[in-house]
Amino acid sequence: EINLRFEKVSGTPKQITTLYSLLRRRIHSISHIKLPSLSQHEKFVKKNPYRDWYIIYQNISALGAFYIKNDNSIGINMLEQNPIYINMTIEFIKQNFKPNRAIASVVPPYFYFNVSISNVGLREILENSKLKSIQTSYIF
Repeated sequence: EINLRFEKVSGTPKQITTLYSLLRRRIHSISHIKLPSLSQHEKFVKKNPYRDWYIIYQNISALGAFYIKNDNSIGINMLEQNPIYINMTIEFIKQNFKPNRAIASVVPPYFYFNVSISNVGLREILENSKLKSIQTSYIF
């Protein structure tokens, strides 16, 4: 039986180290091209820019993390794109959070995932979980 534990990020030194370790091991990224220094990362975590932010554990091993932003977007970063872990995380989010109130053209009335185009594994898991793809974004 798989038991995941979700720990709210509060910015403790242990969490900062864990999140930095996860960040260093991340293969797919949207938000950064160059890995920030540990010091930069610590400042970022202490600013806590997300509405909600959790580290995902199985026993004592950190598997990944997810965050929810005020625009109802969700970022999920797992070391392993395991459908069971992803679906358990989605279920945790469904059971514990409600989307922020919609604001026309700013915040939709639903949660949505931002996924790196290169993260084929996560995209396939979300599509197989019957989630609907709504957008592809481009930078220039």
